[in-house]
Amino acid sequence: VRRTYHFRLLGTDLTPSNQALVTKLEFLATNGWLRGYLLTGGGKPLAYCIGYLNASTYFYENPGYDPDFAEHSPGSELLSRVISDLIDNRVANLVDFGAGEAQYKSFLGTSSFPEVAAVILTGGWRASSILALDTCLRQISRTMVWMLDKLKLKSALKNLIRRRAGGAK
Repeated sequence: VRRTYHFRLLGTDLTPSNQALVTKLEFLATNGWLRGYLLTGGGKPLAYCIGYLNASTYFYENPGYDPDFAEHSPGSELLSRVISDLIDNRVANLVDFGAGEAQYKSFLGTSSFPEVAAVILTGGWRASSILALDTCLRQISRTMVWMLDKLKLKSALKNLIRRRAGGAK
């Protein structure tokens, strides 16, 4: 788990020390909604996925793979097996890949919808300051993404970040 892209780059802690995650997984398991998958090869874990079922939808929440095997696409292989299992066992009609951009989402997805995060603040100078800072940082981020895209550096930078996150030991 600690070697995966999600842990290294995003800081997603899927270890037993993450009490909030443990509590959530226990709740999902107790209700029969938890669904986890593990792909192994040569006695080693290659890829995993933790998700849950709700109203005939499988929420594909926490995927990951061992970066040493990235060239073999173990995450893609596992995802194809997850989808097959959901179909074979007739437990889900939809798979929700969650927010964010990823090549597999555009390749496998049949529809999407815009999603937005909302922050609710009480009035006052502190809330106004937080809102102004957030607005400013979002604009800087959009401008940087636009500039990197125009300079044709965006995908190269993303790939470099992913390689470093996945390749660091």
